[in-house]
Amino acid sequence: MVQSPSSGCEPGFPRPTGRQLPPRLQGMLDHLPPALLAALIVTQALGDECHLTLDPRLLGLAAAAVALAVRAPVLLVLVAATATTALARLLL
Repeated sequence: MVQSPSSGCEPGFPRPTGRQLPPRLQGMLDHLPPALLAALIVTQALGDECHLTLDPRLLGLAAAAVALAVRAPVLLVLVAATATTALARLLL
């Protein structure tokens, strides 16, 4: 039987019930979702089909990175990234 994250266990991948994963594998699985999300964000911000694209999305990503570096709240990070991207698209 497989237990899903929505059934009360911590977020992440579904885990088989009744047995524990080795700690090394569990650690890897815990770090996999954030790594995949980061790869998706970078791919969407810098990629355009088969080419590397430098456009206002990259400025928004940089603004989000700066806001995260100064430990801003998540809502402020989103607002900073959105506003920077919109302003860059308006001016460029």
